[in-house]
Amino acid sequence: MGNIEHRGARPVAVKLALILLAFDFAVVFMMNLIYAEWGNVFSDVSFAVLLIFNGLPLWFLFHGKNWARWFVAIVTVIEVGLSFWLWSRHHQTFSNMATVWFWLDSLLSIIIVIALFHASSNRWFRGHQTPPIAG
Repeated sequence: MGNIEHRGARPVAVKLALILLAFDFAVVFMMNLIYAEWGNVFSDVSFAVLLIFNGLPLWFLFHGKNWARWFVAIVTVIEVGLSFWLWSRHHQTFSNMATVWFWLDSLLSIIIVIALFHASSNRWFRGHQTPPIAG
């Protein structure tokens, strides 16, 4: 298998991460569409931030950008860390379904990061880095 062929073949770990990330993005996107208070500046801005912080990394990960997986990892650490604080402050306001999704989302995010940093994923992302220009 040539170098070009190898660079194009996504490992199973990357495919799993992309599928889970797309699923997570779709659920959060739909929940925001349904429950957002449209016309409220805060809701409008938070929806735009949602698109930037979830949609763009998905696109760049699909195209093998290494920085995007680091971005997802950092955002996941922040989100999971804040989720414990958020849960302790606001868990009484959650419905049963929201509670399940709240914790499932954290678990999915952790699985996504593990898959993105699996050994096969590391090799694949390393293969997509642009080589230095010979001078």
